[in-house]
Amino acid sequence: MDRSEIFDIAHLRHPIAAPVAPDRLRELVGWLSPAAGARAVDLGCGEGEWLQQVLLDHPETTGVGVDHALPASAARRTGERGLTDRVRWIETDAATWHDGLFDVVLCVGARHAFGGLEDMLVAVRRHLRPGG
Repeated sequence: MDRSEIFDIAHLRHPIAAPVAPDRLRELVGWLSPAAGARAVDLGCGEGEWLQQVLLDHPETTGVGVDHALPASAARRTGERGLTDRVRWIETDAATWHDGLFDVVLCVGARHAFGGLEDMLVAVRRHLRPGG
C-alpha cells in the first residue's frame, strides 16, 4: 500500500487532515492578518482545508495548494465555496516545488514530506517572503 492510499483511508471522514475541529481551524486561521493582495501557499496541503479557510477569511488573498496526491474533494470544495478563481492546486512533491515567495506559508501535519521537522522549517523559510 502506498502513502496516498494510507492517507485516503486515514482521512476518509476527516477533511481537515489534523486533529483540529472546524471551529478551531477558523480560530487558528483568524490569527493570520495578511495584507490585501497577499499570496498563501500550503505545502503538503492534503484536501486543502487550511488553505481554503485562509481564503474564506481573507477575500483578497490568493493561494496555492501543493501535495504529492491531491484528492478530487479539494477542487470540488473549492468550487462549492466560490474560491476557484483564487486557488491553484499543484500535484507534485512539496519538498522540491518552488514558485517564488509567499506572505503566508502553511505546512500542517506534513513534515514527513520534507524528511523531518528541520527540513520542513528550511522549506517554509525558503517560501516565506521577509515580513511574511
